[in-house]
Amino acid sequence: MRSVFQQSRLSVCHTLLYVIVFFMCLHVNAGQPKYDLTQGGAGISRSFSYVETSDVATFDYVSTAKELKWQPHHKDNLNLGITQGTYWFRHTFSIHGNTPQDVIFEVSYPLLDDLQLFIEHDGKISSYQLGDRQPFSNRPIKHRFFLIPFVIRPHENVQLYARLKTSSVMILPVKLWKSSDFTQRNQINTLILGAYFGLMTLLFVYVFSCAVITRKHVYGYYLGYILSMTLLLCNLSGLSFQYFWPNSIWWNGQSSIFILYIIVLFGILFSRNLLVIEHAYPKFNRFLQYLIVGVGMVAIASLALPYKLMLAPTIYFSMACCVLGLVIGYLRVKDGLEVAKFYSIAWGGAFFGGLVLVATKISLVPFNWFTEHALMFGISFEILCLSFAIAKSLQIERKEKIALKDSLMTHMANAKDTLEQQVLQRTAELEKANIQLMQSSITDALTGVANRRRLDEFLDVEYARAVRFNYPICLLMIDVDYFKRVNDQYGHQVGDTCLKLIAERISNEITRVGDLVARYGGEEFCIVLPYTHELDGANIAQRIRESIAAQPIMSSAGPIELTISIGVAGHHPDCNMPLTQLELADKALYTAKRNGRNQVVMASEMHEIKLR
Repeated sequence: MRSVFQQSRLSVCHTLLYVIVFFMCLHVNAGQPKYDLTQGGAGISRSFSYVETSDVATFDYVSTAKELKWQPHHKDNLNLGITQGTYWFRHTFSIHGNTPQDVIFEVSYPLLDDLQLFIEHDGKISSYQLGDRQPFSNRPIKHRFFLIPFVIRPHENVQLYARLKTSSVMILPVKLWKSSDFTQRNQINTLILGAYFGLMTLLFVYVFSCAVITRKHVYGYYLGYILSMTLLLCNLSGLSFQYFWPNSIWWNGQSSIFILYIIVLFGILFSRNLLVIEHAYPKFNRFLQYLIVGVGMVAIASLALPYKLMLAPTIYFSMACCVLGLVIGYLRVKDGLEVAKFYSIAWGGAFFGGLVLVATKISLVPFNWFTEHALMFGISFEILCLSFAIAKSLQIERKEKIALKDSLMTHMANAKDTLEQQVLQRTAELEKANIQLMQSSITDALTGVANRRRLDEFLDVEYARAVRFNYPICLLMIDVDYFKRVNDQYGHQVGDTCLKLIAERISNEITRVGDLVARYGGEEFCIVLPYTHELDGANIAQRIRESIAAQPIMSSAGPIELTISIGVAGHHPDCNMPLTQLELADKALYTAKRNGRNQVVMASEMHEIKLR
């Protein structure tokens, strides 16, 4: 009986001991997370604790030191902002399930410089040296993010330690995935990125076509903006390091800042050109020119300066440039510029994406899927709107040409209808209409003077008369100096205005009945002066030259100072003189242009002038 009693007492003691151990285990594991991976990836950053240490602190020291004051972290994402310190993080966890599971440990921020991971499970410690300061080939899985595959057994406690030092933002977004779920999610992300870069490719082809067709600088600047912006997003998403320069660690570390300044550079050039700042706000345009030079110099300097020194100033400077772009757009919208509306909306999208990015960097908003891709969404919206702005610009230009053509066609149709009605009604009115139609056929539509056809007819008749009655004829060939610069700088509409006003001034100086002023072609004019010797023609030419040079041409772009060069040839013609005298006047004109322009040269003096 005593033996039985002793055995019973011993059994009760064992039971109590097991109960105590059980509750102790419950107490120990009460704060230890257990993740369920059946619903997708589990974010485990919330349960991390962290501590700042010296650069020389080792894993053995950190994992055993009692004096370290570990701070708990309770937010969804671990973001300590821009800091130059060295931090250690730790976490212990397990997963639900009764079978071993293939999992992937993911750090989804590719811009970390130096990341060391120590994972203790299955009775051993595995260490990994990660970060973008390591060759891409060293990664366990060749992916733009930092991935570590391993197997977790049922009820196994996994101890994780991470050492992080970075010159970028100290963000440690960590997720635990089942391998199959990660593969699925990665395919979706790849599809999103593929759609984005596909869109950028289509836009590039579209803008490149516009650049080739129109030969305008604005499209070249826009191409540079699209390319540099796309390359920046490749950098921020880790794709550049994966595909473009996996072995160039230095360039991978410096390129983001450099590319960001290139984006600002092309953005200023594009905005200045698209919104026609040079003509609308000359003083502000001068400021933008200085800013362009400064940005270019800082971009080059960023290749030599440390990343950690350039990061914060570059971010804030970029945001300031976005604000500047919004101000420019607002001013041009007030001026009534149609494309400025699209431009302002587009820049607002970029500003929003950049604002979210900056807020993420300085820990104002959490690092998550939306904030991670906010810049990409904002830039996509911006580039689409800017493309609409360019399309609108082309549409306005095309409408103006079509309107001009339609106006001409309508005018001709109305003239035809009116002519047909007048034929049936009044013969006299028909003759008047025919005279008007003939006059329009021999008149230059732009300048109002005679056209080339009228000049040729006039020369044939006048030279035949001069040969018969033996009187002199003087020809003046006139060319507007550097007129191509006017078209390139102010546009063809302003250039047409200048030609029209120059033709008026020339006509005002030719008052004799029987003289003819004609547009020879482009910016060249020809004056035929019957009964005029070469010296008299040179005096008239000098008077015309002084009239043009004395007063600027007033146009929609403001006053434009222009000069002309004139070649003079006067002779008593014979039967073969028309072509010969035109050639002499033309040679005298080009002698004037070669000798400095803004002058009059007589054909009879050409042998005395030393050509330059």
